[in-house]
Amino acid sequence: MQQSTNPPSLLLIRHGETQWNKEGRLQGQQDTPLSLTGIRQCQAVADNVKGILQSFEQHHYWMSPLARTQQTASICAAVWGVPFRRFQRDPALMERHYGKWEGHTLSEVAEHMTAEYLAFQTDRWHYASPGGESLAQVYQRAQQWLTVLPSDGLHIVVSHSGCLAALHSLYCQTDKQQTANLEIVQTSSILLHQGRAQVLELSPTLLANYQLQDGGRQVRL
Repeated sequence: MQQSTNPPSLLLIRHGETQWNKEGRLQGQQDTPLSLTGIRQCQAVADNVKGILQSFEQHHYWMSPLARTQQTASICAAVWGVPFRRFQRDPALMERHYGKWEGHTLSEVAEHMTAEYLAFQTDRWHYASPGGESLAQVYQRAQQWLTVLPSDGLHIVVSHSGCLAALHSLYCQTDKQQTANLEIVQTSSILLHQGRAQVLELSPTLLANYQLQDGGRQVRL
């Protein structure tokens, strides 16, 4: 993204833990529902960022059209006292499509689709699994979405680890390796404002209040 003197401010929120997240399975553009832990994560994150929302006069609400992000956005909306209908669905915010890898763990991919897994390890940026997307393609659609975003107010974005990592990288102008390695856990959110990134982690008190044991997880690709 070409940085302007007034880039859009973004609050990045990842969906809560799903049933496949618990099992370490690549979910991509398939869906499983939030777990009980995932619901608690959504409540805690929404509670944690209330002050951020209050510091902006104008808000824009965005979400991926996948069910797990809609469920997350619905919980956040309830915590914030915001009508869910204010969230706009945008396919540009969907998770990376993993094609035939979806539903499998990485260890299963490595064991049963060895040639594909080795090709991925050789070029993590450009490789796309059969029927899926490369990280470069996710980055490109995130860039196209960000380029036309209005610069006024705060844009709250409920999405997925792959897409959020791309938005973070575009905003902060980090390199490909940093994008590929960025970890976005389910109990933190990220504020991108005035050219800087601020990770908003949950305090021990909030973790305890919502009966959360850790920061969440993601399948690292």
